[in-house]
Amino acid sequence: MGLKVKGTVLIDLVKQVRSAKDRNWEKYLTAEDMELINGEIMTSSWYPDDFFYRLSLAVFKVTGESNLDNSFAYGQLTAHNMADVYKNVIVQNDPATTIERFVSRRKSFFSTDYQDSERNQVIKDDKKVTIYTISDKKIRGTEVSEVIMYSVMGVAHELATIVGGHNVQSHLVKHNEGFKITISWL
Repeated sequence: MGLKVKGTVLIDLVKQVRSAKDRNWEKYLTAEDMELINGEIMTSSWYPDDFFYRLSLAVFKVTGESNLDNSFAYGQLTAHNMADVYKNVIVQNDPATTIERFVSRRKSFFSTDYQDSERNQVIKDDKKVTIYTISDKKIRGTEVSEVIMYSVMGVAHELATIVGGHNVQSHLVKHNEGFKITISWL
């Protein structure tokens, strides 16, 4: 069957491509990718993981100008959409539980195969959350893996702010085969 990604994860990425049609997407996206982008992406439909990986890297390279800070900012932007749509993720005045729920909810955006291949561990403290994550073997150690994790960090950071965390700080480091993301607040 192969790994699949829910359309809900793709919508904002697709909007980036559509809003900058004059840019050089051909270097990163296939003709089939462009057909999907120019068609109708359904939030509840499943799409190939390779499309998600190419689309993530393309947006990072073309509109994100290969800047990981832009991947972080993209994650912050999508956090607001998540907070609006997935209200059960939000626990006001509790950034740790909110981030834990986000990490858990995020898994539902990927097919069972992906859920089994990406491993996450969340450790909650009073004013800090540490997320240990190991990416899908297919992208482990590649540039797109880091791009995706910076976006995840941006979502977690912004969710902590949305629910009342003050002076939120975020940090990502490569850790073993994956990454360690730390979000802290006052």
